[in-house]
Amino acid sequence: MAKLNSFPMVAATALIIITGLAIGGNFAFQTWRAGEVTQTASLADMVGVVEVQLSGSASWQPVVSGVIVKPGDRIRTGSHSSVTLVFFDNSRTSLAADTRISVTQLSARRDGGNKVIALTQWMGQTVNRVERLLDPASRFEIETPTAVTAVRGTEFTIQVDDNGATRVAVTEGVVEVTAQESTVKVEAGQSTTVQPGEPPSSVAPAVDSSDTPQSPDESDDSGATGQDDDDTANTDDASSDNLGDSVDNDRDNDSAPDTDDAFPDDPDEDTDSDNDGVGDNTDDDDDNDGAPDTDDAFPNDPDEDTDSDNDGVGDNADDDDDNDGTPDTDDAFPNDPDEDTDSDNDGVGDNADDDDDNDGTPDTDDAFPNDPDEDTDSDNDGVGDNADNDDDNDGASDGDGDDGDGDDGGDDDDDDDDDDDDDDDDDD
Repeated sequence: MAKLNSFPMVAATALIIITGLAIGGNFAFQTWRAGEVTQTASLADMVGVVEVQLSGSASWQPVVSGVIVKPGDRIRTGSHSSVTLVFFDNSRTSLAADTRISVTQLSARRDGGNKVIALTQWMGQTVNRVERLLDPASRFEIETPTAVTAVRGTEFTIQVDDNGATRVAVTEGVVEVTAQESTVKVEAGQSTTVQPGEPPSSVAPAVDSSDTPQSPDESDDSGATGQDDDDTANTDDASSDNLGDSVDNDRDNDSAPDTDDAFPDDPDEDTDSDNDGVGDNTDDDDDNDGAPDTDDAFPNDPDEDTDSDNDGVGDNADDDDDNDGTPDTDDAFPNDPDEDTDSDNDGVGDNADDDDDNDGTPDTDDAFPNDPDEDTDSDNDGVGDNADNDDDNDGASDGDGDDGDGDDGGDDDDDDDDDDDDDDDDDD
């Protein structure tokens, strides 16, 4: 949330008095009479950041629905924010962005007469629509660091700059502006400016510019309604923030400047990542890569949608998708951190396969679990029996009649025959 400045401590030492003219002559200020009761106001049309400081409180708090404004309360708006203060007689003061006011007095007699609405505007811009005050003792008054405006049944705008300079433009009715003992009468379509310590400037036609008070709901170019082009009325105010669209840098008031907003007139959208004409908030595939955002690990990156190892690098750019230490190019299972090899190409990784070489001998009984041509090494010489020409390692080649029992490899039956012959000779 944007930080809101405190009320400036500016002494109103050189007040400007802006007095509304009633039919038949000037109305006179009268003192607050006995029998009057305190009235209240409400807040409406709130947009963005609006805060209130209740009378007697040192803290600001966000405005909530239904809040009642009383004398002594203060109201401020943040950037790209606005609110309308609705008074008990239906007069209204609309606060544009970065505006600060205090409610000084809200009162009326019990019979409805002698109505007094008094505000202090410290900075920013207000647009004021005042119901006609038939009782000559009633008044609508706004004080600024260098001005007091008092009107009767009119519409006008006040702009207070940081240095206290006050600009007044009248849309309807007539007001008198007094400062430094000098008075000018300002009629509808005219404006005047009062610099600190100076009398009001001569009245002039209200001009179109971003620093002139505007009334954006007028249908013509009088009363400072237009902006930027003196010949063209600026009647559009998409965000209803009392700033015409041509000078409002956030027309839809969604906090995204129009220069960065793909949908400057849609407060629900500001970005279109895939430039398909559908805002990201509505689009279910923001990067238009065919993977729905709900299933896309990188919803705004059309080149990525998956991050198998959750390392923040998409699989297309990651050279080890499962983060098991084996590069994807050498990994038989690039998305399985528990496997990287499939010796027998049977689709089952070696860590899970109980016969890695698929030779029919379980790995637990296989002397060569990754060699489908071998499973036994009788003499434990590291050479499988199928390839070893001396399985028992007795020095006699298996091909020379060695039966592999570890002796010299001779014919035991022949030896027995020789023994029999020897016995026969002894008998003779």
